Amino acid sequence: MEKIKGIATDIRMTSTVTSGGNDTSVTTTHICVLSMEGKRVQLSTGSLIHVDEGDMVALVGHSKGGIFYAIAYKNISKGIEGNPISWPLIGFGALLVTLSLGFLFNVISSHGTRNGFVPLLCVTSIFCAGGIAIAFKGIRLRRAWIELNEFSSKIIAT
Repeated sequence: MEKIKGIATDIRMTSTVTSGGNDTSVTTTHICVLSMEGKRVQLSTGSLIHVDEGDMVALVGHSKGGIFYAIAYKNISKGIEGNPISWPLIGFGALLVTLSLGFLFNVISSHGTRNGFVPLLCVTSIFCAGGIAIAFKGIRLRRAWIELNEFSSKIIAT
């Protein structure tokens, strides 16, 4: 992952709201687009983004197509950190993998691999792959958070 720091300029904030259907759940994503050290930066998070014009900010993320996509941020001027939610993703992903594999082993031990095994294996594989993907996203966010804290500590010390 790449790390950058600099003074935030040309800041634009927006948010998107998505519904889970039947108005059962609503997710808000806050998006901040800014310039820093000549680069365009985009930061998306589930919580409010606290960055103002002229703030010194440290970011961790990756570049693609001339835009730096930040995963985690720390506003050094204000001492505010963006908090990526990593542990719940890791836990939920691990739980999904464990439950799907446990279900598969339970069915195999009680019914064997006869009638209906292939569709069951396909469905279980999909849930298991989804759990692995969710857990890896959580691990990636956690790693970004650790790198950001190490990086921002060095900035503050200088």
